[in-house]
Amino acid sequence: KYTDGFLLILTSGCDAKFSTMPLSPEFVQYLADASISEELYQSLTPVERSSILRDFRASMSPAVQPGTGATSLEAIMQAVEMNTAQFQNLREELKTQEIRRMRNALNCWRTNNRTMVESAEFKRSVINYYERAVNVDSTGKIITARCMVSNEVFCYNELTPAHLVKHSTPHLMRCYGLLPSDIDNP
Repeated sequence: KYTDGFLLILTSGCDAKFSTMPLSPEFVQYLADASISEELYQSLTPVERSSILRDFRASMSPAVQPGTGATSLEAIMQAVEMNTAQFQNLREELKTQEIRRMRNALNCWRTNNRTMVESAEFKRSVINYYERAVNVDSTGKIITARCMVSNEVFCYNELTPAHLVKHSTPHLMRCYGLLPSDIDNP
């Protein structure tokens, strides 16, 4: 049955399953009156949308009988406004937590979890892969190498190779289109 912008298939109790269709003008106006944008409405879970749709349908009922459990439009609007405010606060809190998590993960001063041997091997592999060695002794030991950032020549011991992300946070390699396993690949 087409109603209020959805193909509504009623199941047992108050549960409903939806297939998104264009919203009816009346429902769009109901959302606007409740200060809910269409984008916010579309971002809600099906359960939250179902609740708003039920409230809308109840508000459109021509005759509300006292004692039937029906709620006045004003009460519905207040509840929707309160839920919208709570939803926005929750969204802001999640956004703040995600920013905090990313800042912590990208903190360049965070301790690395490579051993000294692993760090030395990674350093040599980066210098060799990008052909940055300038002076090498007869045993193959790198004396000086060219920095990839400044292009200046430095003593081997003064250079520190680094990836886009810390070795301790390989999952962030996905932010750059790389696999977490690429963390050890120069």
